[in-house]
Parts: sequence; structure tokens; C-alpha cells
Amino acid sequence: MALDDLKETIETLSARIQAHRAHLEGNETRTRQALIDPMLHSLGWDVEDPNSVELEYGIDRKWADYALMGSERPIAVIEAKALGKPQEAATPVVIEKLTHDESAPTISEASRKKKVAESSKNGDWVPLMSLEVEAGTGQKPPAYIKFPDSSTKPLKNWVDLWVSVANYLIDTGKISAEHCPVPLREGSKRHLLHTEPIHSTGKEFHNKRKIGKLWLNTDFTSTDVHKHSCWLLDKFGVNPSTVLVSTNPS
Repeated sequence: MALDDLKETIETLSARIQAHRAHLEGNETRTRQALIDPMLHSLGWDVEDPNSVELEYGIDRKWADYALMGSERPIAVIEAKALGKPQEAATPVVIEKLTHDESAPTISEASRKKKVAESSKNGDWVPLMSLEVEAGTGQKPPAYIKFPDSSTKPLKNWVDLWVSVANYLIDTGKISAEHCPVPLREGSKRHLLHTEPIHSTGKEFHNKRKIGKLWLNTDFTSTDVHKHSCWLLDKFGVNPSTVLVSTNPS
């Protein structure tokens, strides 16, 4: 990459920070999308190609936001932080270098997902975002959920997962009455959270749970619970990758 091109990219991203700081600050997912992904792309790393860049790459029970792949294994890893968030020195993730006599087998996306599922069954924690939830299969929920503050909650059903996520966001002050109503999606007249269990249509929440002074809509399937949980965490500044789940009941 020519230095002039790199300089132009840096100037473009600097201008983006100035123009959208309020939107990006404190939100890691938005920071990655608006700033980190474009920079990697400019440096020749295609973040949409798993052969070039793997997201949420697991190494020795740690998770790298980005793994830059070379010869079918990572040559560098990147830890992303939200714009404006103070960064503490992280413990380096060491990737053992292969000798010339060793082979590096290709790891397919299907194999990676299988390893995620197997590690969870063995009692390892996996990011909520990596959890594979299949509709209409009667899939059981994870046994536990763990939040960034290390608080851990047991789960008996999918609703428990949804309630635990909402509880965490409310207890940590990330969601309060002033944020309500929280819509099902942008522009929707149906709500996920409100100060009263009523949608903008005037209809009452079909299934609901009261958390403090707020009402949580709990009328969702397992796939909806997973999708809405990740969305709600991200919307209120918590990277879903930092919330872990385990399917091991022991």
C-alpha cells in the first residue's frame, strides 16, 4: 500500500471520528464497523473473507476480535476497543509458530462452529454471539450466562437468558426509564422494554416480566431471544462478544 493512500485513509477516518464521535463513542461494534474494518481493508485485509480475517478467533480460551490469517493460521491478532474507551494493557496472546516440517490444516467454517459447540459442552465459555441457535429444534438454552463484570446467572429456559441480559443492563445503569420505550427494532411500534407493558399500538405485552420499574416483553422464541439479546447489548454499549454462555450444567 502506497504511503499516500495510507495517509488518505487516515485523514478520512479522522474526519469520520470528528463527524460521528457521539455515535461511535463507547460502542465497540460501531467503532469496528466505521473505523477498524476500513483501516484493515485499506491495509489489504478483507474482513469479509474468513481466509483473510477471522472474527472472534479462539486461542487458549481467549478470544481475539480479529485474527489476520496467513498460510491458513493467524499471523497476528487484534483486540478492538470502543472509541473513547480507556485501554488497559492486555495480556499478549501467544500464537505458537509452526516449524517448516509441521503442516497447518485448513479449518473450515463448519469445523470452527463444531469446535465452538464442543468446547461449550466441555464446560468452556463461548461468546453469546457465537452461540448457534436453530429454530424449531427444541434446542435447550445454555446452562449459564456470564457478564463482563464476572456475574454469572443460571438459566432454566430461553426467557431466563433474555431476562438476565435486561437485568444486567438495568442494574448497571445502561438502561433506565429515560431510554424507554425501547422498540423491537428502529421505527417499530412494538417494544422490548417500557415503563408500562403496552406497545405503541395500545396492545398490552402478551408475555411480560417486571424488572424494577420497567416492563420487559418476553413473548419471543429461542432464536428471537438470542437475536434481541445481542442487539440490546450492542445498542446500550456492551459488546455481545464479552457476554459468555456455557451449555455445561455442572
